[in-house]
Formats: sequence, structure tokens, C-alpha cells
Amino acid sequence: MKKIVADYLSNLEMGPVQNHKNMTMIPLLLPESAIREIDILLLDEAVDRGLLVITEIDEAGSVPELKADNLSDKKILILDGEELVGAKQNRIVNTTILLPPKESIIIPVSCVEQGRWHQKTEQFNTEKRLSPSKMRQKKSSSVLHSLSIFGDFSSNQSEIWEDVRERIETTGIKSETMEMASFFRDNQDRLKKYQQGFQFVEGQTGAIFGLDGNAAGIECLCSPDIFKAIMPKLIESYAADAMISNDSKKVVPMSLKEAESFLDMAKDAPCKVNSSVGLGKDIRISSRKVIGHALVHDQLIYHLSLFRKEEEGNNGSGRSKGRMQSMRSRRIRLI
Repeated sequence: MKKIVADYLSNLEMGPVQNHKNMTMIPLLLPESAIREIDILLLDEAVDRGLLVITEIDEAGSVPELKADNLSDKKILILDGEELVGAKQNRIVNTTILLPPKESIIIPVSCVEQGRWHQKTEQFNTEKRLSPSKMRQKKSSSVLHSLSIFGDFSSNQSEIWEDVRERIETTGIKSETMEMASFFRDNQDRLKKYQQGFQFVEGQTGAIFGLDGNAAGIECLCSPDIFKAIMPKLIESYAADAMISNDSKKVVPMSLKEAESFLDMAKDAPCKVNSSVGLGKDIRISSRKVIGHALVHDQLIYHLSLFRKEEEGNNGSGRSKGRMQSMRSRRIRLI
């Protein structure tokens, strides 16, 4: 599996550099011969069409788990970090999942609305967004740790709540339930300007994103059409961190040398294969400087997401000091 990831990254070609304020996007393209036709549904479309029904697992609910019913005859791709809004509290998905057609599975999630635990809607909806890139980076570290210790995809819930709280307090937003959604809704205009600052390049299947001149992450999808559909959410995910930086009003480009160096680090990072939540294999990628994952099914990378690992000052689990909290199979009530 390491060879699949390394070969995939080695085949990528860089497109023209695009900059907006303190954020950079360098398109990544695969040779035409390496691109396959993929017939799948994405989360937003599947939910909007009533082909994917996501609910609490039962009447009582369970914070780290939701039930997903694929009513279609197609596979459905749900990306790590995509937000689900409604039911007893808003959640984000803990790992990328490829749902089999006509099947129901339990999916691992994290809460991004600390102050609510009552039914708002029976089914979850989407507001077409991913959680911020740095939140996903931290969650990647904690999920890797949980996989290593417990064999599950649980996250460090306290760390996610802290991230949401800091964003809300930093931007002066009022949110009675401390929901991540408030951060995105109240900053919609600022985030939209970042989205408008970048353009899809024909044949693009991925991108290297830079913040404040430094490589921040690599995001790749299984085809140009799929990447084009997801690209606005990816840009917003990184812009959510760019806009609260001290350099948010400056033009701070990332150099090609910096991007190439980060890509080389990603190619060399060790990989570990795990059973996925749905179809395929979940590949965890981790080194001293890189953290992330890829979902591989039928020898095809459906989603690859890699982040620059932040200095942690702990045992490398990606969890803050003394706050390693497993959410595995526990029911929690929030008041």
C-alpha cells in the first residue's frame, strides 16, 4: 500500500501557482492515462436527493457514532471532516468513508456543538463544508493514536471542542451552543473571497495548499470531476485558518521549492494499513513532519489528505498534554 501512495504522489504534476492574500494553491494533475472514470455520489448530492439518510444510532443517541443508510445503487463518498448538521448535535466525520450501495453502517464522528443535546431534526443535513484544516490535522493525529491503541477511529473530543471555542472567541462570535457552524456562517463573506481567489485547472485532481508562505496540506481526489465538486469546500477549509492568521491581510505566497519539499516529505512518510469503515483500506501516513491518510479501494486512491505536522511537545499522539480522551463506544449527555 505504501507503494500505491508513493507512486500516486510521484505521478503528480504541478500546475500554475495561485495566490490570494496569505493563502496559496498549487494545482496537482495526474497524467491522463492514470485517470479512471468513477461513478459515485458525494455526500451533499446524496443527502439532497434523499439517497443517503444519516441519523442518530437510536433514540438515545451516541456522540461518537451515527447511522448512515445508503439507499442508492451507487457507492457514496463521505470525506474526513465533512460536517453533518441537525439531530441532537452537529458532528464532523472522523475519516473518509466509501459507503457500499444499499447498505447501512455506523460511522465514527466527533461533536462540533458542545452546548446542545436535544433533537433539532430527525435526519442530518449538510451545509456543504469541511471542518478547518488545522482541526482536521489534529484530528488525524488523534485518530491515528486511537487506531494504534484501540483499533477504532475515535478522536480526541476535548481537543476539537477547544478548537471550536478558540475560533469563536478569536472572531468575537456569539454562539449559545458553541457550534462550529456559527464560525462559518458569521464569516461567510470573508471565506467567499478566498474561494473566489482560486480557479480550477482542467485535469486537476488535487492541490497543495499553503498558509503564510508555508506548505499546510495536500488534498487529492479520485478524478478531476470529483475534485472540482469538492474544491470550494477544501479552499474554505484552509481559508478558515488563513483568515485568522496575523498575516491574513498580506500577500504571502508559498514558493515552488517549499511545495516540492513538502511533496517529497509526503512520498517518504511511512504508511500503515487498516480496515476501513466502509469499502477499501484506510492508509494512515505519519512521519515526524507529515500526518494524514488515504482511502484506497480497487487499487484507486479515492481521497488523500496530508498535513504538515505541528510541533506538539508530547508523545506524538497529536493530543494535548494529559487530555487523551477516548470516545469509543460511550454514550455522553451534554447539558
